Amino acid sequence: MEFAQNIWQTLVRAKADKKHPWRVLTLATQSHEGPELRQVVLRGVNVGERCITVYTDARSQKIKHISTHPSVGLLFWDARHNWQLRLWAHAQAESDSVKRAALWASIPDHARKDYATHSAPGDALGPSGTPAIDLVTAEQHFVVLHLQVHRMDSLVLKREGHQRMALNWQQDHWQETALVP
Repeated sequence: MEFAQNIWQTLVRAKADKKHPWRVLTLATQSHEGPELRQVVLRGVNVGERCITVYTDARSQKIKHISTHPSVGLLFWDARHNWQLRLWAHAQAESDSVKRAALWASIPDHARKDYATHSAPGDALGPSGTPAIDLVTAEQHFVVLHLQVHRMDSLVLKREGHQRMALNWQQDHWQETALVP
């Protein structure tokens, strides 16, 4: 249990510290063509619910993938401590419109433009090379994704010997198993 608590405390720090190496993580989804990976920003950590929160655009490919395959993978890397953390989770969009609106209200105006393009993320740019935006409709594209973690794999690389730990959620606690690195 101690190891799981250490991981969650580190995730809480990463959410609070914009310079923490785990603040930006890799999110993997499954498409019909295979795994799809992209960087996302850690927006929330709920230790009691075992939940990581990220934001995305409703029109993004990751939302299409998650609607078909809600199982996702997350990868964190801390180069300073040579620490890799892999998480497996179930993704679900926030359904409470009041909570979603409150989170939208907390986003600075300059960041809202990320959700304001007329075209979906990944679409080709038009001849102008600049996407047209509409800040009035931006909120409708804003999605809060909750990623409920059920499995973790931690690997710390050390000269004196690597350390690896598997953690699996078992009804009400983390089952920790030391592994061969």
